[in-house]
Amino acid sequence: MNTKFHTYIHTLSFVLVISIAIWATVMGTLQTKDLLTYLILVVAFLEAFSLWAGRKIHSETHTSYKLGVLASLMILLGIKSMLPAFFPTITITVLAINFVYNFYISNKRIRRSQPRAKKRLKFK
Repeated sequence: MNTKFHTYIHTLSFVLVISIAIWATVMGTLQTKDLLTYLILVVAFLEAFSLWAGRKIHSETHTSYKLGVLASLMILLGIKSMLPAFFPTITITVLAINFVYNFYISNKRIRRSQPRAKKRLKFK
């Protein structure tokens, strides 16, 4: 999987979350808990797909981090019923950490794949 495809998946995830949130805000038909549940499901699906599609290029630390994010997203669905007061805050925090990490990794991978300038030899 090349870096453009990897960045595309993460950008798609970010755009979908923003568009669903804006749509729900404008339409006003969804409650916040339902909106966050849909966002968790969309992000979990896209993260699982990203992890599956990039299984050959990702390091073990990246894979274990992404599995931790997927586990935390699934745990959030349980927190929704057990601690409803903390659900929105924790969900927004997990989604923000996930998106910051995605863009950090994409930027790091793009910088690493750029051609480097050749070192010039100095004449003695």
